Amino acid sequence: MLALSTLSINASADTMCANTSSTANSGTLYDSGGPGGNYGNSENCSFLIQPSGGGTITLSFSQFDTQNADQLRIYNGANASAPLLATLN
Repeated sequence: MLALSTLSINASADTMCANTSSTANSGTLYDSGGPGGNYGNSENCSFLIQPSGGGTITLSFSQFDTQNADQLRIYNGANASAPLLATLN
């Protein structure tokens, strides 16, 4: 299960693969399994976090677990051409 959350007062929830972006200033991001399940096989999803007004984005992991060679990549920009900040597995 992959669960990413940003810290703040107002919250929204999004699921990668079902949604592709968010302009919310805070919220919770789940893998395709949602808050209680695992992500599916052969998934390749992108999710853009682009809050209105810009600014800094803080990711805080409450749970993180991948299978085999699976990875989560975090980029500093709107797509995978942007500088890579982290590769997590």
